[in-house]
Amino acid sequence: MTSDGSCEWLFVIGPGRSGTTPARFLLNAHPKCFIMHEGLFVRQFLQAERTKRRVQIAHHDLIAPVEDGKPERHWVATKQYVWTPGVEDAPDAYGACLALRDTYPPVDVFGDKLPGANGDWRRITQLLPGSRFIVTLRDEAEILKSIERRAERDVRFKQIMAKRGDNAHHVQQSLKHAQDCAEATGACVVQGDDLDKHDVQRMLKHAGLDESMYHWDKAEIILSEGVRVS
Repeated sequence: MTSDGSCEWLFVIGPGRSGTTPARFLLNAHPKCFIMHEGLFVRQFLQAERTKRRVQIAHHDLIAPVEDGKPERHWVATKQYVWTPGVEDAPDAYGACLALRDTYPPVDVFGDKLPGANGDWRRITQLLPGSRFIVTLRDEAEILKSIERRAERDVRFKQIMAKRGDNAHHVQQSLKHAQDCAEATGACVVQGDDLDKHDVQRMLKHAGLDESMYHWDKAEIILSEGVRVS
């Protein structure tokens, strides 16, 4: 917890196709918040911690003002942050998280977006005490329909889904992990396919972010572009 009441670490989790991406975009419309994309931060540390293998995470520099709350449109990878667990003089996982965070412009709230069926939130609560969570939920049938629609227009996504196997089972597991996280951590729960201004306010309050600093103009762009998950 920072001196102004905001949390230091914030994570957006939920089943794939449940609205984790628009939730992240909306949070990043706050100048004191930076949520990374698709597990590019803590999930890689957790995998490296489990496998004792080196992890390389791209460090990004801002190349243009973030006018729409979507940082990946305005940042470019410039170097790699490398961490190998268990090597002499290497920091532990907590120290590595702090070190990576320090390579980015200073914000009060830093975190990651973790879609999919995983229980990484449990290790996160141990690794980064005081972490808070935004959990996106969606009806199971709607998630499966969304997976089918995206697979029709995205060949790479279709291949990933084919390798994963039983989508229905995976979605059920994802929903269970998300619900378990919500119950255990007191997360802010939102319906990812129906986000609105009230949800944004709840997410900001949960993170302890000052609403008066929020860029509602950026949020309106995100909402008007179609925050609902197809």
